[in-house]
Amino acid sequence: IVSVGRDGSIRWWDASGRRPTAVEISTAMPVSDIAFVWNEVLVAVSEFDSSVQVVHVHTGESRKIPSKVDHELTTVEFVPTTSTVVTGDVEGQVRLWDVDAMKSGPLIGSCKRQISSMDVSRFGKIVAVGTFGGQIRAWDIQRQTVMLDRSDSDAIVLAVLFSPDSEVLFVSTSEGLISAINLKSGKTLWQRIGSGADVVDMANVQSRNAILTATASNVIQLLDVDTGDVVESSDTTGAPLRDIVMFPDGNRFATILSDGTIGIWSVDRFGPVAA
Repeated sequence: IVSVGRDGSIRWWDASGRRPTAVEISTAMPVSDIAFVWNEVLVAVSEFDSSVQVVHVHTGESRKIPSKVDHELTTVEFVPTTSTVVTGDVEGQVRLWDVDAMKSGPLIGSCKRQISSMDVSRFGKIVAVGTFGGQIRAWDIQRQTVMLDRSDSDAIVLAVLFSPDSEVLFVSTSEGLISAINLKSGKTLWQRIGSGADVVDMANVQSRNAILTATASNVIQLLDVDTGDVVESSDTTGAPLRDIVMFPDGNRFATILSDGTIGIWSVDRFGPVAA
């Protein structure tokens, strides 16, 4: 597990241990988002910088990929089966970057407002974004064509998540709504009000045919992907929840609180196993 603080400091944990290893990086900056490219390499972006920082997590060595435009970056996601990442920025632009070549790539598309959330489909064919103005857009990455374009409200889109088959897009907004949208038709399949507060992050749990949701008021739930009904619900203690991350084995997930506390949870028990 790797975390990057807003001061640019990197810490990484072995999932079986409790003490992090701190890594000094050469060009620390306030970080808005990170994404793994390979096991030992991640990229970081900042709302104070228009470049993408490539970091070797074990050594702290870092290099910057310069940008073609002077737009600070807000989100980043790895594109599976490639050496590229995709970013969103404060002006609403969505762009590819080649980490192997250390070059900024083509513009995929743009929105009317700052990009607030992003996800890439399982096999790297589609990217979806949400904005601070409530716009939801999805593009075919290779063809750079729009597949979905919706603006249901002026609420902030806090999180977007593809279903494993990439046919449904789950969306959470600052109005407290969670929606499931069919990507081809653009129709809403179901919609529900979140529990306790806005849902700040979501993740797929294929073994339960569910999505995992986390709210800032520390409520964690499993929702049935077909109906939106609550399958499991639990609470965390301490500082507000900020993020959740599924482990590759699909049996565990990590909770990240705003004070930096990381907990490890079991999907089957739906409770913490370490903190």
